[in-house]
Amino acid sequence: MLEPLVAGLKKCGMCFATLREHPDFKQFLHNRQAAKANAEMSRFTQALEASQPQPAAPAARPASPAAKD
Repeated sequence: MLEPLVAGLKKCGMCFATLREHPDFKQFLHNRQAAKANAEMSRFTQALEASQPQPAAPAARPASPAAKD
């Protein structure tokens, strides 16, 4: 019942591809997934850095004795 309608619309240039396959949306979805992966990696890196112990500050060196004349 819908096949003649879909066939006619395809002849008119309509695209019935899924969003992942559609040429107008393929790059958009790829960029969106890449941005999501980058944000996730950034959160992971920040959490990893926060969990690492911070190095202790170097101990203060005692003042050297003043030279006596």
